[in-house]
Amino acid sequence: MRKNVLFILGLFVVISISAQKVPLKFGKIDEADLAMTVYDKDSSAVAVVLCHYGVFNSTDFSFTETIRIKILKEAGLSFGTYVFSASTDEVQVRGKTFNMENGVLVEEKLKSESIFKERVMAGVYRLRVAMPNVRVGSIVDIESRYQGFPNNWTFQNFIPVRWSEVVLNQSTYVDFSINYFGFEPFTQNMNNRWVCQDLPAFKVEPYLSSYENYIKKMEFDIKRINVPGQYYKEYSTTWEAVNKTMMESDYYGLAISGPCMFLNDIVDQVKASNPTSDKEKMKLAYEALKKIKWNGKNRIMTSSNTLGTPFKEASGNSTDINLMLVKLLRKLDFKAYPVALSTRDNGILSLTSPTMNRFNYSICMVDDGTKRILLDATEKHLPMGMLPFRSLNYQGRLIDLERNEWVDLTPEVKERNFFVYDLNFNDQMQLQGTMINTRYDFSAYQYRVNYDRFNNQSEFLTDVEKYNPGLTILDATIENMDSLYRPVVEKYNILAENKVTQIDDLLLINAMMFDQVTENPFKLDDRKYPVDFGICKATTYSLRLHIPNGYAVSELPKPMKVITPDEGVSFAIMYSATENEITVIYRFNINKTVFYETNYTYIKELYANLVKKHAEPIVLKKI
Repeated sequence: MRKNVLFILGLFVVISISAQKVPLKFGKIDEADLAMTVYDKDSSAVAVVLCHYGVFNSTDFSFTETIRIKILKEAGLSFGTYVFSASTDEVQVRGKTFNMENGVLVEEKLKSESIFKERVMAGVYRLRVAMPNVRVGSIVDIESRYQGFPNNWTFQNFIPVRWSEVVLNQSTYVDFSINYFGFEPFTQNMNNRWVCQDLPAFKVEPYLSSYENYIKKMEFDIKRINVPGQYYKEYSTTWEAVNKTMMESDYYGLAISGPCMFLNDIVDQVKASNPTSDKEKMKLAYEALKKIKWNGKNRIMTSSNTLGTPFKEASGNSTDINLMLVKLLRKLDFKAYPVALSTRDNGILSLTSPTMNRFNYSICMVDDGTKRILLDATEKHLPMGMLPFRSLNYQGRLIDLERNEWVDLTPEVKERNFFVYDLNFNDQMQLQGTMINTRYDFSAYQYRVNYDRFNNQSEFLTDVEKYNPGLTILDATIENMDSLYRPVVEKYNILAENKVTQIDDLLLINAMMFDQVTENPFKLDDRKYPVDFGICKATTYSLRLHIPNGYAVSELPKPMKVITPDEGVSFAIMYSATENEITVIYRFNINKTVFYETNYTYIKELYANLVKKHAEPIVLKKI
């Protein structure tokens, strides 16, 4: 069908040819660029995009993309591998690497075995090209060409870009929309031609949901193709149209429309357990489906047009598993729906620009009439009612023909921690005693995931010691590891060898032990993007320190409480002392997940105070 549409478009399309000069021709490089050793506009650049040019030809409905990259330093060699997307799997790719050897220009062509292709979803393919003989000083040229309309154009990169241009010659029969991202200005923007010149490298900052939301780029969505009397189809004219397309897809809506008899054994198993409530019944179904292992792939479409295939193989992508969960819960008389979303690393969905291209993941939603319960069965350590961090990306789209709704993905639970230390001084004036950590909700989930990377508890504890220099775990008990709906409790007997500094008759003790924040993650004077923590956090820290014989408190740090004006982030720390012991109580809270740029200065200042306060020692003096 797609080839027929392209043939029709080729016959009926109206041509609008740009008269602008083409900024580069594949394989025709400037030897001055080959001789370049430092990029004059950014001497720290490890590589530079010399030119990135794309053109949609409305005559034959083809898109050609050419990129030329100069490698300047060892760290830039990774840019000799280039990834791009296409709307079809029939892509023509060619490439050349240019090097100067003994004063002679040497060209080496890209080989077909160095081109790797992957289907992301219907109409979206990803190609990875590994260029040959790339070294410091090389220039690589890569060109791709395919029949179809591009999904996006990214002007900015993680290295500087000297010139980036895309031209979309108009077609009377194709109506498309554009969604703009980023803060850098266009050099030119007219007559369906967009140019950016001398773009700086995009810098990834901490607590950024995804660079995809803020890097300079454009996304394109075909709204409709209309060849009068020949062909008409709507794609992403509205979100309702997107829903309809998804529900009519063999790899989405139709995949759960059939009886799915292979799930009947789980249905019988759940019913035979005689659950005492709908919540218990839902939990039994949810946990039973986890026997289907997630293969690590985030996809919006199922891997087969029948869910029976991944069920039989006991392995599937995110949508395979969660559409199975939807169908299973429907068989158990729940009102269950699929929710399509974009993961955090993939960028957010736009409320006003309907698109299918941004979807790359699905979860399950149950509506009991009073509350929406969000479920994701891809993670064995994830309790029912929680989503993995990758899914926490503002809003998802409920996919149903009768309901046109957004679904809030903001988590209801926090990352909660309680850390309790009770420590004495030994004969070597080192700290020894107990450390009890109680982890709830997201903290417990993340702990279990990390623990699962190791073969046994001994290996895990060795890793804990490795990442906490000076910590020796003398004895350990870890409770509730297999009880997903209870907190993880770590009980350790420890020796802390580097938390006391002895100077003459003084002892200086770091009060925050192994939970000290030593660096402010926010370093920029001005930030263009929101701060996105993803999850609310609540940490309570308690230290009881027994004063050794012959010593008394010389100095306690002063208490401090800092809170941002919107009360979104806060910390408080208090110190008290008696003749025999010192108590430190510290609390840190993040009460909302997203903070816009106007709050950046307050958050940065709070963390600066936090780092400074955590570094202040308790001082004991020998009597």
